[in-house]
Amino acid sequence: MQFPTTEREEYGKKVGWDERSKAYQLAQKTLGGIAAMSTSHEYRGYVFSITYEPKEPAYTVDFPDLPDIITSGATLPEAFANACEALDLHLESLQKLNLPWPEAKRRLVVQ
Repeated sequence: MQFPTTEREEYGKKVGWDERSKAYQLAQKTLGGIAAMSTSHEYRGYVFSITYEPKEPAYTVDFPDLPDIITSGATLPEAFANACEALDLHLESLQKLNLPWPEAKRRLVVQ
């Protein structure tokens, strides 16, 4: 099964990850965009975090349940898109190798 790019793009629009998002604006405003910050997200049932630090690459992505996935981005929207694409490709590879998908052990709780 291949996950279409448009689905990732639609998901990104749904959760609001673009240049206007509150988290993106916060990252740009906090000490002139210099302070480190981290946001958590969920895609396809897997939780990941995007961390901003004032170094290259500016936004790094961490999937705690999937340590084999490594990605980043120059901007928050780019890091989010790269995270979704990396997860899609990882799951697609597991499927092609007839390997089971890892169990997602973490969940986001929205209060």
